[in-house]
Amino acid sequence: MNACRPRRRWTAGSNAREAGVVGLDTETDALSATHAGLCGVSLALGPNDACYIPLTHEHEPAANAGGLDFGGEADTREPLTQLDKPTTLAKLKTLLEDPSVLKVLQNAKYDVAVFARRGIRVAPYDDTLLLSYVLEGGLHGHGMDELARLHLGHEPIAFKSVAGTGKSQKSFKHVQLAPATQYAAEDADVTLRLWRILKPRLAREGLSTVYETLERPMPTVLADMELAGVRVDPDRLKRLSSEFGLRMAELEQQAHEIAGRPFNVGSPRQIGEILFGELNLPGGKKTASGQWGTDASVLEELALTHDLPRAILDWRQLSKLKGTYTDALTAAADPATDRVHTSTTSWRPPRPAGWPVPIPTCRTSRSAPRPAARSARPSSPRPAMC
Repeated sequence: MNACRPRRRWTAGSNAREAGVVGLDTETDALSATHAGLCGVSLALGPNDACYIPLTHEHEPAANAGGLDFGGEADTREPLTQLDKPTTLAKLKTLLEDPSVLKVLQNAKYDVAVFARRGIRVAPYDDTLLLSYVLEGGLHGHGMDELARLHLGHEPIAFKSVAGTGKSQKSFKHVQLAPATQYAAEDADVTLRLWRILKPRLAREGLSTVYETLERPMPTVLADMELAGVRVDPDRLKRLSSEFGLRMAELEQQAHEIAGRPFNVGSPRQIGEILFGELNLPGGKKTASGQWGTDASVLEELALTHDLPRAILDWRQLSKLKGTYTDALTAAADPATDRVHTSTTSWRPPRPAGWPVPIPTCRTSRSAPRPAARSARPSSPRPAMC
């Protein structure tokens, strides 16, 4: 599959308007659509007829870039040839907002959010991830790689082959333009090919209403929710964290005095040894791992007759509030807006009454292991939402 075609064919977008449908994908430098930088955009009109528009690629930092600059040799690498980002996005805006051109995406929520942050409201669109989900539900994953293997018999270019893995993995913005073009253009090409296979099945299988009324509108709604975020009060959260921390220290000291010696209040093993091994409180049961069970139900029962379990329970409650909420929300808030931008990737509405449950067929024998993310995105950016 050789998706790339000369860039000159795409300068005005006239071909896309004539076709009435265009495959679309973005490449970014971060997992979160609410903060990702846009590296480039890929478009496809048909099989082996796709392009990649690089916008913000950079050379990799020099090996000694992290050290002190003593006026050594300047970077002599040739500047990258790319299109001007503001001009390109302005031209793309007319195409991506054109109601006469259907945009086909894989996991549209991510790309819709990326473009929305840049003043572009992508519409109308189809989402091959959602098409696949409506048609085949839990039979297999709905990431692009898996769908390409299942429906096209094609193994897409692996993200690791262009960006590396582990400690040597680089941001997509540092991928050289030639491999970046092959990788990104293929994304749009494969997505459009999948659409041509999946979309006609909706009417044949009586699932058009489910897709059009429940699934298709959701990417824009969810993207808007993620971009809006939830405003928090970091100062108040910090004060609460401090108060919780002080009270936890008091409870820890109280627990030590009751037990008659210091111990780790956060250690179930040490708690079990003290409650049942040293204090010989009743009702102790060991788990399969050989440790005493000290979950909330056990401690609540013991707290009726002893002060130590109550002190431990109160400490655990404050620890949960501090670690899961006050500390975590403060860390997650965008410092510029004081808003927490969450991901709705794993959200899935309940199956509507009367929605046919897919029956496994021989096609399931073609399913492959769930692929790793193909680009700098969260699981949904390639893996399935369900």
